[in-house]
Amino acid sequence: MQSGGLLFIAGAVPILMGIVWTNVYSASDAHIVAPLCVGFFFLACFVAWETFGKTKHPLTPSYVFTSSHGRDFTAPAIALAVVNMFYYSSSILWPTMINVFYTKGGTDWRYGIALSLPQGCAITLGALMLTALGRRIRNWQWQLTASVFIMVLFGSLLALATPTNKGLMTAFVFLSQTGYGWAIYLSIAVSQMGVEHKNLGLSGGISGVFRFAAGSSSSSIIVSPLCLLTFIKSQLLSIRRFLPTPSPSGP
Repeated sequence: MQSGGLLFIAGAVPILMGIVWTNVYSASDAHIVAPLCVGFFFLACFVAWETFGKTKHPLTPSYVFTSSHGRDFTAPAIALAVVNMFYYSSSILWPTMINVFYTKGGTDWRYGIALSLPQGCAITLGALMLTALGRRIRNWQWQLTASVFIMVLFGSLLALATPTNKGLMTAFVFLSQTGYGWAIYLSIAVSQMGVEHKNLGLSGGISGVFRFAAGSSSSSIIVSPLCLLTFIKSQLLSIRRFLPTPSPSGP
């Protein structure tokens, strides 16, 4: 393995560990700070090696990112990362909504499984629609724009969830994830269209790094507030136990 690969692994693994552990430890804990500092140090070393090391076969050649001022590869790779982040948010928020609003705290687990089916079915439908209609529509950039717009619009409307509008929320999840299924596979393809054939392996690997790094970050960003709310709720319940019970007022 090249030195660049070793430096990248030494940087990426601690960074991902620090990001994932934010769901367990506080942000100032050594379990978070130490891996992030070590990881970013080695990642900076990796960037310096790739830039100034004059290696014969760089893992991230600069011309891949700067081609057409970033329009060929960099912008589609960023779009891929953002689309993948949205998937993780939906995969966390929708099951949480099912558990809190529609299954009595998860007691009716069979019904919860049934409510989770539209999400997976919608992703499959979006991918099949891209396969069947994508080459006929063409205009790939507008397909990506439209599918991401649908994904974000109906995903954002999930904020209107209440215990009484289950059908509406299920429809919003289905439409949002259909847009995701279309967008994610299209963004994977588009991110590899902007390089020469000899660089397809590089573009695929770098796109994968963008995708999974964004996914890990997204899961931590979404889960951390939920963990904080759970902690606050438990503390309030603990405090409530020590409060005097109000006596019923007499006539």
